[in-house]
Amino acid sequence: KMLAMTNGAAATSDPGSGATTGYAPVYYPGTLTVASATSVALGISEEKQSVDLQLQLVPLGQITGTVISSDGRPLTGVQVQLVDPAMNGIGSARGAGVAPDGKFTFTSLPPGQYLVTAKSGSRALVMKVGDVGVTAGGATVSFGPGTSAADVAAVVNARLATTSVPSPQWASADVSVDGRAPATPTLVLQSGMTATGKIAFDGSGTPPADLTPIRLTLGPSSPGDPANSVAETVSVNLDVNGRFTVSNVLPGRYRATVSGARGWSLASVMADGKDALDFFLDVKPGTDVENVVATLTMRTTSLSGTLQDASGQPAAGYTIIVFPQDQKYWTPQSRRIQAARPSTDGRFSMQGLPPGDYRMIAVDDVESGQWFDPALLRQLASAAMALTLGDGERKVQDIRVTK
Repeated sequence: KMLAMTNGAAATSDPGSGATTGYAPVYYPGTLTVASATSVALGISEEKQSVDLQLQLVPLGQITGTVISSDGRPLTGVQVQLVDPAMNGIGSARGAGVAPDGKFTFTSLPPGQYLVTAKSGSRALVMKVGDVGVTAGGATVSFGPGTSAADVAAVVNARLATTSVPSPQWASADVSVDGRAPATPTLVLQSGMTATGKIAFDGSGTPPADLTPIRLTLGPSSPGDPANSVAETVSVNLDVNGRFTVSNVLPGRYRATVSGARGWSLASVMADGKDALDFFLDVKPGTDVENVVATLTMRTTSLSGTLQDASGQPAAGYTIIVFPQDQKYWTPQSRRIQAARPSTDGRFSMQGLPPGDYRMIAVDDVESGQWFDPALLRQLASAAMALTLGDGERKVQDIRVTK
């Protein structure tokens, strides 16, 4: 665990110097930066004393920036956010309103490096169903009592066909705050990138005759990742040849999913020599993503069995963790890491693990999601049993705990 302390006290000004001071977040054992913080290890039922933190007064700074269009016009109606990249998703981003002249302000900032982002428009049309009707494409259409869902959908679709929804644009800037002169960044909005590719089939079945209902969706791999500060979900249908073009993709790290391909699931999404299902699809500013190949399969693995205690009785009070032998796959929310609780008769099952070499172990004291923590997996690796899953294999593997 990493401990931090913040203080909500108001900032104070020194009338003589004009400086503003306030309390900054402090990390154990007394540092103002996450990089210099020390973890505090706690064992089961352990009590640790003298984990003390002392607040520190620091000069507070200010960011006063401007959002403009690519042709230099000040913009309003823009989402502006500030994040501290060093926090790595800890805590929420701060937002600021944009004045008619395009200016925004963040105040009472401890010294450090910040990321300021701006985003306008929206790829996904926002539909709000309320007492007066449906708001679609900036217009509200009223419906009488008892209007069917089909009638509502027909009106909304007609509205979409005649409505121009603004494409998303983005801007970002790295800003240094030192507590002295205000930082004054100018954020120039720009369009996103284009991702192109195709769907392939691995030969495990007969591909659908009509590929157009298949839909590819790219979603931010981790919403708390500073690299995803402007990323947003986008999806597109295939053309008749199984190809897709996704325009205006904002920078970020994305994972891919596919829908509309009944009986088929994603086996891999290859881009730049990496599988985006195991890592992510990296969309960088100014660089289009080309030749993405998303391969579908009908072969899916299953792993099942029973968990018994030393006397051969069902052991339900454990969590079974399966994780890959290769540590490069020990990533947050990895598809190669699964956990299951056995039922009262000791039976368990897991579905959809990619083919490969794994470790498997039953543990009796683990928090939900902790199995994605590389530190825990390193502790478990030496005691875990090895197993291999083949392509489409249905493996039965029983486990017996000895204590």
